[in-house]
Amino acid sequence: MVQKKMSTNGAVNIPVQMRRSMGLQPKDVIELEEKDGALILRPREIRCAFCGTDEDVLKLKGKGICVSCLEKAQEQKGEGNED
Repeated sequence: MVQKKMSTNGAVNIPVQMRRSMGLQPKDVIELEEKDGALILRPREIRCAFCGTDEDVLKLKGKGICVSCLEKAQEQKGEGNED
């Protein structure tokens, strides 16, 4: 659990490790929901973790990957991943 202090105007910074694990990037729109006294925060639209697009994105293990990057990854896997 992480504890953060709210600013005088109600803002709370989300730690970088949490933003990364959720795939959040600067200027992303997030949804906030209050449920049973808890605040739930989630990305409105998931983005590709590799190129940042929000078009044709699939969710894989909580992260986004677009069809284009998925195809590139499959091509590299077929080439033996020489990088």
